[in-house]
Amino acid sequence: MSQMDYKKGTNPRTETDIPVEGACLYHSLTNSPMNSIVDTVERTKKRIQKEIDCDSCMEEDQQEHAVVRCIECAENLCKICEKYHRRIKSTKSHELVELTGNPENDLSIIIEGLSKRNIDCPKHPDQSLQLYCKADKIPVCRECCIARHSGHQCVKIEQVANTEMQNISATIKLGFTQKEFLDQQIKSSTDVIATEKEKFQKLLMSMRSDHHAIRIEIALWFQKLEKAVFSLHNKTINQIESQRYTIECKKSVTESTLLNLTSLKKYGHPVEIVNSSTEIKQTLHDWSSSNLEDDFEPHNTSIFEPGYLDTSQESILRYNKPQVRVLSVPSLQNKIPHSPKIYKTVHLVDKKSSYTAIRDICITNNNKNILVLESSFGEECILALYKNDGKTLIKTFTRFFHDNDRVCTLKDDCYAVIDSKQDYVAIYNQAFGLLKNIGKFQDPWDVCMNSAGELVVIDRGAKCVYIIDYKDGSILATIGTDIIQDPCFVTTNSKDVVIISDLDLNSVKGFSKYGELAFSYGTMGCGDNELDSPQGICTDSLDNIIIADCGNNRVHKLDPTGKFIKYLLTPEDNVKSPNVVTIDHNGDLLVSTKEGDLNFIKYMENSENTKIIVLV
Repeated sequence: MSQMDYKKGTNPRTETDIPVEGACLYHSLTNSPMNSIVDTVERTKKRIQKEIDCDSCMEEDQQEHAVVRCIECAENLCKICEKYHRRIKSTKSHELVELTGNPENDLSIIIEGLSKRNIDCPKHPDQSLQLYCKADKIPVCRECCIARHSGHQCVKIEQVANTEMQNISATIKLGFTQKEFLDQQIKSSTDVIATEKEKFQKLLMSMRSDHHAIRIEIALWFQKLEKAVFSLHNKTINQIESQRYTIECKKSVTESTLLNLTSLKKYGHPVEIVNSSTEIKQTLHDWSSSNLEDDFEPHNTSIFEPGYLDTSQESILRYNKPQVRVLSVPSLQNKIPHSPKIYKTVHLVDKKSSYTAIRDICITNNNKNILVLESSFGEECILALYKNDGKTLIKTFTRFFHDNDRVCTLKDDCYAVIDSKQDYVAIYNQAFGLLKNIGKFQDPWDVCMNSAGELVVIDRGAKCVYIIDYKDGSILATIGTDIIQDPCFVTTNSKDVVIISDLDLNSVKGFSKYGELAFSYGTMGCGDNELDSPQGICTDSLDNIIIADCGNNRVHKLDPTGKFIKYLLTPEDNVKSPNVVTIDHNGDLLVSTKEGDLNFIKYMENSENTKIIVLV
């Protein structure tokens, strides 16, 4: 794996960003003096492959064979330049080492001398950095020590570097331990995959044996079983390989860091060592606290229960169908209590027709106002702007539209409104003056904007979602074709995962911006992990997914991968037919109902309000 592949931090099997321990450290190390040492050594090796020329003569566009190397100046010199070098007052005390003409020997001489070379003061080019100011914690030259750091305690730079050498040695030792552990984890993942494949083969053989006995009567049933088992097996393997990919990324980081640390220890100048002190201590801390435990365990356990034929009643044949039962980790909803905190409910509008009273809600960018698309009589609707002062909602603006279904706020403080009659997306400025119309769709239904500033539009007629260029209206991608049936609401998260609620399938599906299915949540029903007519969806600051389960009078909260966390509303909260959800400027959840109520809910615990950022 290359360093460039690591920096992307993306799992190739799932197209999702992954957190890798030490990613922030790796980024800082590759931009530190430690990385320059590796580059210096590599450049030196390439130069030694050819004849070594005099550095001073090369500055005058002349080419003379070098015979000695000045350790302090880190320059190769010819005979003439050597003579002048020995005579000049500022350089005559420098250590000169004869070059042998043998590339390997000369390379060793040059590299071994790197740590003894002078590093000039940026403020006084004729002075080298030989001292360390303990007050300002920076390398300084003698002139800086006298002029700029007068009164500060300055010591030789070598004294400070020798102390840091102990940290380098300890960190390198931990690095090799870390690498050995990661190698073992990769091997363990291979063993687990082999075990899973063996179990899969035994399971498949048992199923096919039973299938052979009664293949005529239950051919279709067994096809269904095989498909389910293959899907489960592939999911298990993908989960394990996804874990292994994460481990390989960690190993790549460890190896790259080890290379930098090893080069710093062998060839680093004391100044470079001191300047790398912060990164070294951080690496030492991270690797010291790293949990080196093998966590490879099978993700699912499958049990095959054979069926049987009952022929005891002569011509009457009774058959007990075989089945595959999957035992998995208990659902999180059994562990996390439901604790909704509805602190305010406002009735905004009465239901005047067969349409829902509230069609959509969004929050304006530059203030705390709430934009509500309300149904009027017939196909008419009203776009109303409410000022939220924390206690009451005051309607400050209204505008009538004809057959408009959805509205969203754009990054440039404009608004996008779905025009179902004209089949396009209309863009309005802050004063709701029409700027332009985008696209021509079969049946546009909902719209939002992703982090890249692109429009994401549901086309209910085409049964897909389009990603649209906001500037020219061109289609950049088509998502969900042949997968979604009746898309209703759409939203995105910080990684531009497109999340869609589907009324026909009673599910919520997430897709990468390239159209690959990332997750699917829900089937028809009223139990755990089941939905009935899911409608509004949104994401919060932590990329958690919130779903209005309209038919079940519930609101679900999922993690960013589509796994259930808890219910934010249940039927006991008496919020009937929740249909639109959004997050306001305070991080609170707003839930509207078909009957025209708007509920304000505090749902985040204190620990959830802290957003964790991982740099990769």
